[in-house]
Amino acid sequence: MVEFAMQTRGVSPFIAGDLSLADLFLAPVLSYVMMTPDAAAPPMADFLRDLAASGVLTADAAATIAQA
Repeated sequence: MVEFAMQTRGVSPFIAGDLSLADLFLAPVLSYVMMTPDAAAPPMADFLRDLAASGVLTADAAATIAQA
């Protein structure tokens, strides 16, 4: 599912082009994935950085992502 979402995203900072519930659903899931060996997958890390940079996450969530 995550791989499909990252492919769908393309060059957009969000999965469906504009911020959607899909982005907001995947953000916490991927935050946990980033704590595993699978964190090396660049599309997931890029998505989380883009989401944090967009300002839609709380400061705490953005700081946690920045540390990953």
